[in-house]
Amino acid sequence: MYSLDQYVMAASRGNDTNIGGTRKFGRNTDVDTAAAEDIWDGGGVYVPPTVARVHAIVSGSALDDAGSTGATSVTIEGLDTNWDALSETVIMDGATPVNTVGSYLRVNRMYVATAGTGLVNAGIITATAAVDATVSAQISLGKGQTLQAVFSTAARFNSYITDLIVGVNRTSPAAQTCEASLWVRPGANVATAPWLQKSVFILHSESNVPYHHPFKNCPQSVPPMSDIKITCSVSANNFDISAEFCVTAIAG
Repeated sequence: MYSLDQYVMAASRGNDTNIGGTRKFGRNTDVDTAAAEDIWDGGGVYVPPTVARVHAIVSGSALDDAGSTGATSVTIEGLDTNWDALSETVIMDGATPVNTVGSYLRVNRMYVATAGTGLVNAGIITATAAVDATVSAQISLGKGQTLQAVFSTAARFNSYITDLIVGVNRTSPAAQTCEASLWVRPGANVATAPWLQKSVFILHSESNVPYHHPFKNCPQSVPPMSDIKITCSVSANNFDISAEFCVTAIAG
């Protein structure tokens, strides 16, 4: 029997198929007062597909194309209709959408797998679900991978959040606040499963000091087939917020 720290190290080494680990990090450069927003590079509220969907991968630049200077292929990682891990690499065709082979119920990450001489994506690359047209992942211009503090846990794996960091990336106007929250939706395979607030804290715009909550002494448990995200509500427009959390998953 491992201690949690040993599980974390085993997850980092990646040599045990019954133990997994991930570090999810995201940024929302324009959080406004109208409503709470999720911390991901698409902005606003992150909406997953309603069921497992084929996704169209497309760039805003013709340079993200096989044989060109931008991203030539991207890898998409997520979960299938049974909440099992699913991934594939898609050859880019610039501004022409290319469909995935697999159908994704959740998209946890997307990143540039190969690139031309520019070594990074030349345009914004999106993964859009068929039928419900939700943007499940976005690689912002020149970033190389998604920046989304959003994650869904696989079937059969009990997960534990071991670390959480949120930062305000602005210093003005002074004396403005951001209420950041960690949310978990246990059993998200059921359509009516509610979101539960698991942690809340206040950040101040003038401090520039990130909030760091290590959960290692009392890790936040997350059951299989659940959604995790970080949201922020702000007292002034145009907040730039970044966030990250670490998850260790153990088959059980």
